[in-house]
Amino acid sequence: MVIVIVGESGSGKTTMANCIVDSSNYSRIITYTTRMPRNGERDGVDYHFVPKSFFNNNANKFLEMTEYNGEFYGLLKSDIVDAVSKNENVVVIVTPSGMRRIRNIVPWSKCICVYLSVPRRDRLIKMLYRGGDIDGCYRRSLCDVGQYDGVREEADVVIENPGYKKSPDQLVQEAMTISWNMWGVSLF
Repeated sequence: MVIVIVGESGSGKTTMANCIVDSSNYSRIITYTTRMPRNGERDGVDYHFVPKSFFNNNANKFLEMTEYNGEFYGLLKSDIVDAVSKNENVVVIVTPSGMRRIRNIVPWSKCICVYLSVPRRDRLIKMLYRGGDIDGCYRRSLCDVGQYDGVREEADVVIENPGYKKSPDQLVQEAMTISWNMWGVSLF
């Protein structure tokens, strides 16, 4: 099973993915970036931190590639294809365009897309509390505008979390309950 998590900046995607990995037999597909690691981030755990030449030399191998603030982010197609062919349980965080591309190569019965929805104001406050500067946080939030149009209708599971009132465990439990009620599919 492939669990695809999408959500605007600061919505809790990484926290939810880590909770799934920590509480199940799922592993996380690690995406690639050219940006420098933030405090506490580790190569191969949070991202594969690579030079821009890696993206330039492998551009046709990416299922999804995006540029933000002069840095590249991406997911190799082979990471998804290999996981599906090996029948592995994986979780991956992508943008809406990445979710759509995954839907095109992974059978519907092996893929559940989860959209985390948190109000913009709450996300901005969280990004600021994490140490972001106000201009950078605002720019990140603006980059999301329009990109997530229609995702609510395309995702299999939509989880509303205003004010981050739900814990990561509650988010995972809600995704499991919804997927079970809709398809009789247990994520774990």
